[in-house]
Amino acid sequence: MGSWATLADLFDCCPSGDFQKQTGITLPSNWDGVVPAPSGGAHEAWWTSLNTAQQNSLLAAQDVLDAAQQWLHQKTCHKWPGITTRTIWLDPECRYDPIDLSLELGRVESIVQVVEYVEPVVSGTTGTVSVVDSDTYRLEDHAVLVRQATDSKPDPWPEQDGDLPLGYPGTWNVQLQLGEMPGKLHTLAVAQLGCDLLSVCLLTPSACDTLPEGVTSMNRNGVTLTVRSMLEALQAGGTNNEFTDMFLNAYGCDRGDYAGMRDPADVSPFIAVGDAE
Repeated sequence: MGSWATLADLFDCCPSGDFQKQTGITLPSNWDGVVPAPSGGAHEAWWTSLNTAQQNSLLAAQDVLDAAQQWLHQKTCHKWPGITTRTIWLDPECRYDPIDLSLELGRVESIVQVVEYVEPVVSGTTGTVSVVDSDTYRLEDHAVLVRQATDSKPDPWPEQDGDLPLGYPGTWNVQLQLGEMPGKLHTLAVAQLGCDLLSVCLLTPSACDTLPEGVTSMNRNGVTLTVRSMLEALQAGGTNNEFTDMFLNAYGCDRGDYAGMRDPADVSPFIAVGDAE
């Protein structure tokens, strides 16, 4: 399942920077909210400057955000899986033809890149990566991968050696983003619910001591986070968070007072279906 929100979204919703004050963490400007920060990325130096307790506090906060999203994903009947990245192996019958991805993959949101594996570094090892020029292909109708024409006809797709494992010279793959990104309301709902859970169970651990049976604990090298399973932690039909409850009334499986905010794909509840009396 793809992410609806990042830690950057969560901390934007949390009041007064309580998490940062308690942990002594200063968040970088233009932070993408990803932990741990990718190696070689813009925020790698910031991540490595944090001590172990601070890193584990951020990882625990990510656990809380993931739990909030998982619960809301279930409560909305899994209608918005978000964006996920997938690598696929293709072997088109004709190296010039468009490739229809829809039957196997469904909606493709975008192409990350096309990667061809060329000459090996050492004989018998995987090939060095050659990223195919993105100007030589395009995605049509969220489904069809088309090779662009550079002169009078399209360039052929790279040759695919089906006898070799993917990654060896003579093989290639396509990295795609699949799915459909939820809207801003989904991001805000997850971030707000995650902020509430973080405030109760991470910033004030003693507040979780009175939780009923079903309490679980996660320990990341000395940083303990105590939360209940989301299915047990949240009361059925409500979260005690006004915005999140409004979101569930609008988009949840069992819609309530705000049911007028409907997914455009739904049949209007005001149109009678069947024979009119």
